[in-house]
Amino acid sequence: MSDDAGQDQQRDRVLATYDVVGAPLRHELQALAELAAQVAGVPFAAVTLGGSGDLHHVATAGFVGDDVPGEATVCGSHPLRTPGGVVIGTLCVFDTHTHEVTPVAAKGLAQLADRVVDVLELELASRRLSEANARLSTSNERLAHFAGQVSHDLKNPLTSVSLSLEALEMEVTDPYLVDTVARARRGVDRMTDLINNLLDYASQGSAPADDEVDLGAELTLALDDLAGRVRPEDVDAGELPVTRGDAVQLRSVLMNLLDNAAKFTHDGERPEIEVAARTRRGRHRIEVRDRGRGIPAEKRERVFAPLARLDKSVEGSGIGLATCRRIVEAHGGSMGVEARDGGGSVFWFELPAAAAPRPRS
Repeated sequence: MSDDAGQDQQRDRVLATYDVVGAPLRHELQALAELAAQVAGVPFAAVTLGGSGDLHHVATAGFVGDDVPGEATVCGSHPLRTPGGVVIGTLCVFDTHTHEVTPVAAKGLAQLADRVVDVLELELASRRLSEANARLSTSNERLAHFAGQVSHDLKNPLTSVSLSLEALEMEVTDPYLVDTVARARRGVDRMTDLINNLLDYASQGSAPADDEVDLGAELTLALDDLAGRVRPEDVDAGELPVTRGDAVQLRSVLMNLLDNAAKFTHDGERPEIEVAARTRRGRHRIEVRDRGRGIPAEKRERVFAPLARLDKSVEGSGIGLATCRRIVEAHGGSMGVEARDGGGSVFWFELPAAAAPRPRS
């Protein structure tokens, strides 16, 4: 295959990816064509795409479609070059008589040619994002369905086991048997918690509610829910912002982070937990800082993976942080962890600053 044939095929593939030839008129391309005519000081302009086959005017100024004015003479053209270096067409300007294009006009046309490619790239990225969101939505639905089915299949036998253990607890008196039944009961309880956590993880990721959420008030409620596990006097909380989202889900994030901060305190030491926030560049950043055991740099991302438990000495399912990240990401945010100066960890999450309510679908 010759180099020219290979380039033509590559250009055809790129044009097919952009999906603009034969499609409805892009008003952004139309506006760029009209602007090109003004910059060049000529009556006609066109955004022309083509590969190994015909050339196509996908946007024009001063004439309609592929009907180039009879007396028009090509006055200037600039290649439309993709980020990958493939020339897919030209931005052309026409006039009824020949004349030179000024350096200023030539520079302006070159910039407009780049903007044409930017429009095509932006639409391609937008289309791919929509497709990815559709796949993600399907994936979330399948995950939720799978988790629901698994929980149904597991909870029924667990309920039977739990009832049997309750009956045994009332009957056995031998210390060894009492201890054995108690250990079995704890195992059933852990399995039940694991299933519930899996369901929570699977149910997150879809669009959350879009209400005004006072994170300071949610922190107070989270501490109430954690009574007996996290003492309010062990938590030094600053002022937290008001944002938009799902209050119950965001409270769950705060609860998980506070609970972890308390659980991973060094043995025999009192938890030292700080909750703080700051807002910059249109983002709220909330931090939960502890003086616990810390997390090695190479393992910090692993703690957000489902079922990841780096410290087996502390009870838990390893799903809480994974669920927190899914909740935060569903709110348009991000989440991570870093080392705290002086020892311990800083778990943080960022959310878009409060804005006008989003339309509900």
